[in-house]
Amino acid sequence: MDATHKHHQYHLHRTLDLAQSHLLAGRPEVAGKLCHWVLKQQPNNLEAAYLLAKAAAHQQDFATAADLVSALPVQVLEEDYLKNYFSWHQQAIRLDQAVLVFRRLAQHNPAACHVWYYLAATCLEIGDLEGFGQAARRAALLQPTSGGFNFDLALLYERAGLAAAAVRQLQHCLSLNSNNYYFVSLYASILKKIGKADEAMTYYRRLMVEPFDMPSPHERDTNYLMNFICTTTYTPEESFAEHRVWGDRLCAELADERMQHDRPADRAERLRIGYVSSDFCTHPVAFFIEPLLSTHDQAGFEVYLYSNVEKEDYITAQIQQRPVVWRRIWGKDDAEVCRMIRGDRIDLLIDLGGLTQRNRLPVFARKPAPVQVTWLGYAHSTGLPTMDYRMSDAVADPPGMTEHLHTEQLYRLPGCFLGYHPPLDPPLIEPLPSQTAGCITFIACNNLAKTNDRLLGWWAEILKQVPGSRLLMKDRHFVSDTAFREGWLDRFAALGITSDRLGLLGTVKSVHDHLAFLSQADIALDAYPYTGTTTTCETLWMGVPLITLAGPSHVSRVSASILTCIGVPELIAQTPDDYIRLAVGLADDAERLVYYRTHLRAMMQASPLMDFESFARKIEVAYREMWQRWCTQDQQGGRL
Repeated sequence: MDATHKHHQYHLHRTLDLAQSHLLAGRPEVAGKLCHWVLKQQPNNLEAAYLLAKAAAHQQDFATAADLVSALPVQVLEEDYLKNYFSWHQQAIRLDQAVLVFRRLAQHNPAACHVWYYLAATCLEIGDLEGFGQAARRAALLQPTSGGFNFDLALLYERAGLAAAAVRQLQHCLSLNSNNYYFVSLYASILKKIGKADEAMTYYRRLMVEPFDMPSPHERDTNYLMNFICTTTYTPEESFAEHRVWGDRLCAELADERMQHDRPADRAERLRIGYVSSDFCTHPVAFFIEPLLSTHDQAGFEVYLYSNVEKEDYITAQIQQRPVVWRRIWGKDDAEVCRMIRGDRIDLLIDLGGLTQRNRLPVFARKPAPVQVTWLGYAHSTGLPTMDYRMSDAVADPPGMTEHLHTEQLYRLPGCFLGYHPPLDPPLIEPLPSQTAGCITFIACNNLAKTNDRLLGWWAEILKQVPGSRLLMKDRHFVSDTAFREGWLDRFAALGITSDRLGLLGTVKSVHDHLAFLSQADIALDAYPYTGTTTTCETLWMGVPLITLAGPSHVSRVSASILTCIGVPELIAQTPDDYIRLAVGLADDAERLVYYRTHLRAMMQASPLMDFESFARKIEVAYREMWQRWCTQDQQGGRL
């Protein structure tokens, strides 16, 4: 090799090194130009072609990135390459091409675990569950000792709706490393989702007390506290105590950042209301808040929405069209959000999420608004001493019953604390299923996270006392995961209920289909202690009476509030035995069932639950009174 050629090769390598540096520095356009120059000099330079693909991907041109890696004339088995190959084809919506390549790589390299992993991921994305299962099992067999690799497989199993396999995979991960935050956290999360919140608490408590290296203590705390409202082994007092400890600790940590408010108090001015939520999208909270946003008195209130939505959708677009000031806060740190709220001169800041996922309660801990209120999205106190009020009503929080379970002052709205807007173009009310089936069909449609062994025992007893009756339940895992389904059948079998009495069905594609599914039942059975909200409203809207048990705290009394509001308090039980008795008695009363079927929807429409104008006015009265209280305290030198 002569000196000129060596110099040329050296110059090409230096150019590629420079291109890599520009790419790492966030300058993909420059990196791309350098790669193009190298490819003109040396068209078969694989490094330049791959680097050019990376530059295209950095510029969101995934189609070009996919074309470039597909054109490489060699088989590459390195994980980074396989990961990018999958990701770029996924973004370019070309996974039907990628699956062929991964299958060919697996054929020629059957011992390459990462090839099988990305084949599994690709099969999952294109809906080939059989191919996914084979590839995932093969990948696990080839890499039995890598906790991280097996954790990635567990994530795939969870996304595939294979909860039983995800649990087994995570148990293997924990056997390899029981002190990994991600392993313990995901294991607890899946246990909660499948109706084992009490078992999940063991692992959530480990995360709280052991010195794990974790990416987000706030996310850990949120998951831990949320799990309490699904458990049966902890009292409401114990749950509240944990929330209060967390709230006090957070506010103490942020004490130096807590904002002071000394604006002149003017009770007659147009109040600025700020709503903070991660659910201004296709989510139940959006359907409850949207009617209020449409009917707020624009002369008396200026409305700001602080949206922490990660993935906006058509519901987001609809909400943005309401008479509101829209602020995106996703990705902004808490201090910046506080400055934004302070700059908007918000008078009352309303939290719509509580401790649900992606909440922004650390913002409220800094007190960026004079008056702070929590409402709607979380069936529990936030535990924050900086949250002034929690809006509820006299059924969900009877006076004298639940004050000791709140750091906030309870503000009880007249009637129900909710306003429900049903989906557009709902299915028509169908005749009672029992009139043609000859037997009673019960339905339990709440999220499985709200179920527990005690509740299943009540349902089993109801089925036993109503001969020939059936129970319908719905969850995606019932169809996608045979082992999971069999586990649930075993749980009922242990209670004496055979499979012919059960309909364990999969989820449906649309809200319309969901409402039609509810129509297949004569009677609905509510969850406990975490009762329904959206599910309760949807069930009643389809003419299906719901039996609920009103417990000692807000989380177990929301359905009771809704039933009272629409005029059917006779469906509310006060004890477990009463819950069973009411369900069995209603099953034996065909005349009442027909009455509910034909009247419940009209009763809802005529009730305060769906009187949106009146609901907006009573919310506004609450806001004005809260503001006046603050103004009075200001004049007396006693700000909240």
